[in-house]
Formats: sequence, C-alpha cells, structure tokens
Amino acid sequence: MKHHILLLFLLLMSSQLKAQKHIVLADMEFRIRNSSSEMLWFGLAEGDKIEFELSVYDSSSLRSFTFAEYEGGDIFKEINTSKIEKKTINIAHQGIYFFDLYQTGFLAGKRFGHIKVLRYPASNETKDFNTTVYWKTVPDTAWYTENDTVLDRIDTIATMIAMQHVDLGKKAKDNRAVIHFSIPDSTDCWGWFIAAGSEGDMIYNGMTENLSEANPVVRNHGLIGYIALGGKMGVVENPNTTWIKAGFTNSSKIADEFLWDGVVCDSLMNRISVDGNCVCNSKSNTYSLMLMNVYRKKTMAMIYIDAVRIKSIYAVRSIRKFEIVEKQVPYLKQ
Repeated sequence: MKHHILLLFLLLMSSQLKAQKHIVLADMEFRIRNSSSEMLWFGLAEGDKIEFELSVYDSSSLRSFTFAEYEGGDIFKEINTSKIEKKTINIAHQGIYFFDLYQTGFLAGKRFGHIKVLRYPASNETKDFNTTVYWKTVPDTAWYTENDTVLDRIDTIATMIAMQHVDLGKKAKDNRAVIHFSIPDSTDCWGWFIAAGSEGDMIYNGMTENLSEANPVVRNHGLIGYIALGGKMGVVENPNTTWIKAGFTNSSKIADEFLWDGVVCDSLMNRISVDGNCVCNSKSNTYSLMLMNVYRKKTMAMIYIDAVRIKSIYAVRSIRKFEIVEKQVPYLKQ
C-alpha cells in the first residue's frame, strides 16, 4: 500500500514539474534615457504564471516599474525601485500584458540594467500559446480643447443726429430751409424720417406705437433706428395730405445756392408727405437737408435723423473639437 502511495505521489510531482516548465519571454539588458520608458509586450493565456526579476546597475533606481494589462489597469507597480527578485503573478484571463520601465527626474540621467521574464504555462494545452503581440493601424477620434474667439452678440447702437420742427413760410424769401448735420465716423447706416404738416408729431408717434407692438427693433432702437437698419414703414399717402419738397446733398455749395435763391437740380428734390429711408456705406460724413414749401400758406415739417452703429462683441471660449487620426493598437494571433 505504501508503494502505491509513493508511486502516486511521484506521478503527481512529475506532472506538476512538467506543467511548471518555464518559457523565457525576456532576458535582456536595457538602457533608458531620462524622461522616457522601455515597454515589453506579451500575450498571456489564462492560468499562466509570470515570474520576473529586475536589477538596475550602479546602485541607481527607476522612477517606476509597472506590470499591467492593456486597457485593464496596473497589476503590479513599484516606485523608485532598483531591484526586484523573482516576483510571481498569476494571470486570471487571456489578454495582452506589458512591462513599463520608466525613468525621469531632475538631472536623473540614463539608467542601465537587466530584466528577466519567465512564463509558466498552466497546462500542455497552453504551452504553445503565441505570446507575440502584433500591431495594426486603425482610425481613431482624437478629442481636444481649443480656445476660439467666437461672436458672442451683436450690439446695435442708435444715436440721434437731428430731431426738430422746421417752419416753412409761403413766400420765396422764407419758404425754404437747410439743416446741416454730420454723421459719426463709426456709422454703418443712417436713417431719416420726414413728416410734412402740423400733424407730423402725431404721425410719428402713431407709427412708432403701432410698429413697436410686433417689432422688437422698433421697441429697442426706435422708429428711426428701425428705418436706418432697412425697416419699411408701409405708408399709404392720402391725396389731400400736405406735402413738401426735400432732398439731401453733401455739397455745401449746392446747399448755399438753394438757400439763397431756391435754385436746385430737380433730381435732388423729392415730393414728400410722410417718408423715410436709410443710407449705408456713406461716402461722406457731412450732409445738408434741403426743404421747400410749395403751398401758398405756411406749413411745417418734422425731421428725424439717426445714425446706427452695429458692433460685434467677441468672446474667448473653450471649444471641444476632434480630428480623425491613425493609431497603433496591439492584438494577438490565436
């Protein structure tokens, strides 16, 4: 009976020794520059046991030594290590694993040493497991954050240039008037509104009230600001409405001659009862508004002129962007 037990024990020991026969995965010298690393990659089978040892020459040390699973986290790690003696780790499942020998530090310099890695297969079935790690190129999305200057908002600033009543007589000596005005350099567009007759105030206020109910531009910047930005009033003129002649010029000579003798080119003057329009990209900053009464009775005109500046406000914001890049990924051939 004792002989049978001894024989069974010897057979079990023999089987275990065969199973524990190691395979050398690495037995090499290494040289690592400062702020760099040496990485050793291996494929391992489920049930494998890894045994490794490390020595750094000249009483030096590595900043870190790591054994990890690819995309699985660290399994073993030591900081400022100079020697590791026969450390063993059991592999829970098949996968890709690597050693990372990293060196960095202030004036640390190069590191020289030796590493040895042994693999003990769990069984004869995994003895011939291919431990070579292969690499392939695949597309990848790389995300990054970049500061961009972006348009935050657009501010519209309306400035009143003129707002006045002008009395126009019935005789040649007082039936005309000239209003001189200047447009600021920063103006993008300017707009005007003219209403002839004594009801000019009522017309202006009524139009402002009606349009502001549904139009935020009129509410925020007034009727003339709305006109200067290209807004339309939709005026329907009554045939019996009072009207005058009006026109703009940027020539002081033409304005002076008109004021003295009433002579002016007909193309410069328009028949106006209630009207308004805008001028953009103006080539001049100085203008004159010429007004003339064509009735044999006194009348008046209400004049509004606004300059509008459109100011773009920019802000610096962090924008998340991406680009398609190529990267190397490891894989096993099994």
